[in-house]
Amino acid sequence: MKHLAIIICAGLILSACETTKGVEGAEVKVRPIVQTSASEQPQKIDVSVQFTKAAQLQASADFIGSYEAYKVLLLRMDMGHTGRNQALLGLADSALALAWRDDKYAAQARKVYQKISTGTALTQPQKHQVESGLLLLDLVDYTPEAAERHLEQTLQDSPDDPRLWNALGRLHDQNSDWLDALDAYIKALSVAKKNGQSVASVHNNMGMSLLMQGRKREALTKFEQAVKAKPDMTIYDNNLRLAQTLSGQTTIALKGLSDTKIAQVYNDAGVIAQAQGDHKKAIALYREAIEKSPLYFKLAEENLAALGMKNSVKAMP
Repeated sequence: MKHLAIIICAGLILSACETTKGVEGAEVKVRPIVQTSASEQPQKIDVSVQFTKAAQLQASADFIGSYEAYKVLLLRMDMGHTGRNQALLGLADSALALAWRDDKYAAQARKVYQKISTGTALTQPQKHQVESGLLLLDLVDYTPEAAERHLEQTLQDSPDDPRLWNALGRLHDQNSDWLDALDAYIKALSVAKKNGQSVASVHNNMGMSLLMQGRKREALTKFEQAVKAKPDMTIYDNNLRLAQTLSGQTTIALKGLSDTKIAQVYNDAGVIAQAQGDHKKAIALYREAIEKSPLYFKLAEENLAALGMKNSVKAMP
């Protein structure tokens, strides 16, 4: 079964999970910081103002904006500035939050975290922040048991890091430990609100957890909260449409979409239905996907073929 809806988005700060990889289908373009020529003077900025701007963008989950803002800040900041470590952490955290989009962001986050870790002027909270970031990057390489153990150990030192609670919730979801997942998400919500951070992605992940349990109405509410809090995040809108499709609200869910996008929604809904054991509904959804985009969306054909083989094996004496 390809493109299962719940995936570990280990790199994100209060990360947001997609239903399929690459749904948005386009590489994020980050405007480069252009070095000035020798005859030009670099634009002067107020470091304090730029720091506040970057932090606000990060808190609101505009990670592309904060990534760029921290790069500008570091370019203009003196090497001996007392806030340089915090600016580097902001850049690393922003890159971590974008890691699901492109591996280059994960590589950048790891590079900066490792650079910071060699310094001697880190405060204890900053050390914990670096350790948490590196752990979130490494989670995909751990077994579920090892990942849970590492998360719980790190949470002892960093109980106010919502990224860790969010990752723990997703891990419990993977193991179908729904109650434990809910507890972790509630803790992530509480800590994020206390820190003044966006909670949109936690609502999104709670919605996906509820959807996997078949609790469609509750899932719809959570996805709606995520979209309302962060309407520019395409993946939240994708998941809302997915829940609407599974709830029978097909006309609303598919309004304004291209045939290829409709095919993707149908396919993802089929994946969820199959995971819940409703193979009849999954087959119908896969067929809808194939009918909408037979030339450009072959994933549904592969899922349908795999499901047919699975059912044939079950039917054998």
